[in-house]
Amino acid sequence: MGASSSADDAYDIVVVGGGITGCASAWRLASDHDVALVEKGQIAGEASGLSAGLISGSKFYPDSPAAAEHIAEFYREFDGTGRFEFTPRNRVGLTIPELADEAREHAAYQAEHGRPVSWLSPAEVREKYPDLDPAGFAGAVEYRDHGWVDPYTLTVTFRDEAEAWGTDVLTGTAVTDVLAGGDRIEGVETEAGTLRADHVVIAAGWRTPHLVSDYVGLPIRPFMLQVVVLDPGWEDGWDTDFPIAHVEHEGVYFRPEHNGNLLVGDGFRDVDHPEAKSAGVDADEQFKQDVARVVPDAISTYDSADVVNTWAGVEGMVPDVQPVVDAPAGAPEGLVVAQASTLGILSAPVTSTAVRSLITGEDAPFSLDRFAADRFDVRTPDWGREELPEYFEEDWD
Repeated sequence: MGASSSADDAYDIVVVGGGITGCASAWRLASDHDVALVEKGQIAGEASGLSAGLISGSKFYPDSPAAAEHIAEFYREFDGTGRFEFTPRNRVGLTIPELADEAREHAAYQAEHGRPVSWLSPAEVREKYPDLDPAGFAGAVEYRDHGWVDPYTLTVTFRDEAEAWGTDVLTGTAVTDVLAGGDRIEGVETEAGTLRADHVVIAAGWRTPHLVSDYVGLPIRPFMLQVVVLDPGWEDGWDTDFPIAHVEHEGVYFRPEHNGNLLVGDGFRDVDHPEAKSAGVDADEQFKQDVARVVPDAISTYDSADVVNTWAGVEGMVPDVQPVVDAPAGAPEGLVVAQASTLGILSAPVTSTAVRSLITGEDAPFSLDRFAADRFDVRTPDWGREELPEYFEEDWD
């Protein structure tokens, strides 16, 4: 049950959205602000709870070593908070010859900037990771500062820690409008009444554009990300050196589970009727076939596996596949948009720090320019494959 509220309750900040970005932002602000966290359903009830939980800062922030280090440092330090656990594990990106030059350059750039990233030859892959099969690959990019988390546990831990600071968490409460008087935010209207606030943070995932369309155009488009959990039937379970792995040209990644299962995820797929699928559906048959084709070729010790579970969730994404965290120009003062663009669990330390910086004026340990809402050539969700970074285009189904 969420906390009760009455009409015209007043807060310093209202955060809209009880996924990872909203909960992390509420936690980041709660120690010295009066915060309300408002969620139309349940905390982590949609995309955040359905995530694979990969923490891969160096891979997804290749041109911002400061952001990548902020992510790595946060998860090392937050480990053990409440029931939250961070599992450190190397990540290996298996790379075909056509993509090898770009991958080597990426690894070299990261290493030059102090990140623990290397290029491995096929022989080195076999030596360090004997469960992987590098046949047919030119080598792999190895990241040594990665890992994984349980995404649901992380999200509710942020909520719990925010509540401990006094945050009111209002679940089952849909926000119907963002309120502004002239050039200043005044709060939000909900189905239960009005919440007054000096600042409003919209962290509503793929629904964010609908709430801020009067003030800013955002190219946030819903996509479906999918997961299959396999039981390989290995009596001894996973070796502690078994990495997170990514078959780069296929957009398929996999990681071990603590119980001996294998979690396999894909890139992204178009989704029709996102509202109907937002709380989770089964993975589709095409993805299951992709898993059956790709995984056996990448794991040398893989014979066959039983499907334990499958699911798919709806996430929002922008053309450059990077978060949007901004107080948009022309919007009422006090409005902040925060959308993680499929990188919610990974990016929570960065997006929440950026939100706090925008509200308090505190310096962040990385540049916020990369998260600006006005960086796009398109301003609506109606964009296609050609807008994506080249390395993401082939993940689109």
